[in-house]
Amino acid sequence: MPNRFALVLAALCAAAPAQFLETTIVLPDSSYPYGLCYNPVNDKVYCANMDGNTVTIIDGATNSIIRTLPAGLGPVDCRHNPVNNLVYCECYGSAELVAIDGATDSVVAVVPGVGSSWEVCWNSVNNTIFTSYTHWWSGVVVTSCATNLPFDTVVTEPYPFRLCHNPTANKVYCGVSDSLVAVIDGQTNALIEYVRVGAAPQGLLFIPGRNKVYCANQGNDFSVIDGATNRVTTIRVEGILNTAVYNGREDRVYAAVVDRDSIVVVDCATDSVVAMVPAGDNPLGICYAPGGNKVYCSNHVDRSVTVLDCATNSVVATVGVGDYPWAVCDNPRRNRVYVANTTSSTISVIRDTTAGVEESAEGEGARLEPGMPTVVRGTLFWSAATPSLRSVGDLALHATDGRRVMGLAPGPNDVSRLAPGVYFVREAQAAAAHRVVIAR
Repeated sequence: MPNRFALVLAALCAAAPAQFLETTIVLPDSSYPYGLCYNPVNDKVYCANMDGNTVTIIDGATNSIIRTLPAGLGPVDCRHNPVNNLVYCECYGSAELVAIDGATDSVVAVVPGVGSSWEVCWNSVNNTIFTSYTHWWSGVVVTSCATNLPFDTVVTEPYPFRLCHNPTANKVYCGVSDSLVAVIDGQTNALIEYVRVGAAPQGLLFIPGRNKVYCANQGNDFSVIDGATNRVTTIRVEGILNTAVYNGREDRVYAAVVDRDSIVVVDCATDSVVAMVPAGDNPLGICYAPGGNKVYCSNHVDRSVTVLDCATNSVVATVGVGDYPWAVCDNPRRNRVYVANTTSSTISVIRDTTAGVEESAEGEGARLEPGMPTVVRGTLFWSAATPSLRSVGDLALHATDGRRVMGLAPGPNDVSRLAPGVYFVREAQAAAAHRVVIAR
């Protein structure tokens, strides 16, 4: 019987671009797909359809639609919780949080009155969800992922918007008003203080290993918040910033610069701009794909996605997609990036054939099985009962280029110091391998 997973070199085809449009997933008319997230436990992609009031679940292996679930009014963002294997979807219009079981594809809870947020923030230390609320008062609602019930609130200045969690300091950051960020204690849910940032903060991003948060502002700069002291420094950027992503391999931040039709690249060691890379017209959504070490940026007006090689800071492809693309989401297991095309109600799937190593499954519907290697909070767990890895032997973690990174033992293995990305668990002299994704 062939191994379920086998390492194979990715084929390079000179006649075709390395990044190409693999397929287009068609949704019902007027769905307006807006938010995307990936579930690495079950290899599924979730799409929040703002006008359709639904969540579409996509099979990461086949790109087929598994199920479309009803949600509240105006779902805009999804976030996967690997501890409970639940996907949380924020519904802006009805101020509800919908919890979806990642294994059964069913709605297990609808939490009312918890937010009008455009972003779901997961506190991985306390296993709680933070959402901002603006309907009748201004602040943040805290929901337990164990019970799916709200249990605390934090009153803030008006217009709470973007959120992010700093697991190192266990703090939650929320952009409020015009140029303020609220700093919240993730353990007690108490407001610590407000810090002044640039005008109109649009995106908050935690930088692992450096204990700082980047705040992308529309006022032509990044505000860098120290996770220990809450002190703020400024990185000047010529242009209006939107969303940003972090690349742990290069230790750099990439952000869409809307009015300059470009992507700014910032070195996190020096907090300085190192490159401004041309993109398409009105870049908005952005994601990092660790398998190929590339950044994908959706260009809202000219219906395309710019692919940036992070090693060289150069554009390697421009892929045509649907109308007015917005959110982008990486599937590292399949070397695919999903693009939500809002007004055409489609999802474009871009494939990268230069990601070094990929896995082939004996069945297109392959799923992670109980006992297979999993990563939670910087620890890789391997059970000796894993079906195809019964003997300990020389079990090791390998990079996508085949390089041995570290040895592994049954039970917990500390991988918190490794760069985020795609890795493979494999025995020496064995063909079987299991892909794991280390994220921050």
